[in-house]
Amino acid sequence: MISTPYIKDCILDQDKTGLIADAIVAGGSEYGMQSFDQDLLRLFGEGKIDDKTVLEESSNPEDIALKLGTPKEQLHGVADELVAKGVLEEL
Repeated sequence: MISTPYIKDCILDQDKTGLIADAIVAGGSEYGMQSFDQDLLRLFGEGKIDDKTVLEESSNPEDIALKLGTPKEQLHGVADELVAKGVLEEL
């Protein structure tokens, strides 16, 4: 995370702290920032980790499942396990 004026404002204003994650994603191209989930997707795209690891480690598994574009039928083996662990809501 780069300390931009907007990030500083989000940190100082308790009502805006929930906006920090979106600010990191939005500042990716301009400031070189990226979220943890974005880096998981990068590693997946490079073949360094599999889709199960991406889903298990993601801070937002539902969103990642959509971004992976994996059909639900192919995801269910992983998804059922993650639902049982409480990591992922049932698809």
